[in-house]
Amino acid sequence: MISAEFRANRQNFPEAELEKYRGHWVAFRADGRSIIAHAATIEDLQQRLAEQSHKPDEVVVERVLDEDSCLGAEEL
Repeated sequence: MISAEFRANRQNFPEAELEKYRGHWVAFRADGRSIIAHAATIEDLQQRLAEQSHKPDEVVVERVLDEDSCLGAEEL
């Protein structure tokens, strides 16, 4: 479940920091203050999280879009 704390921290997360992860999947700490893992595919990210012994309720997974990505109605 995404908390109000996560939403507030995610909204204020530095764009410059996200730039490093363009086109990748990232796992934020549940409070949204930091990224604890990243990978090019969701499968690789899930594997990394499992290797680090993170439980699903400890993270929020998100894809950081490429600059030239465009979402269609289905993705919105």
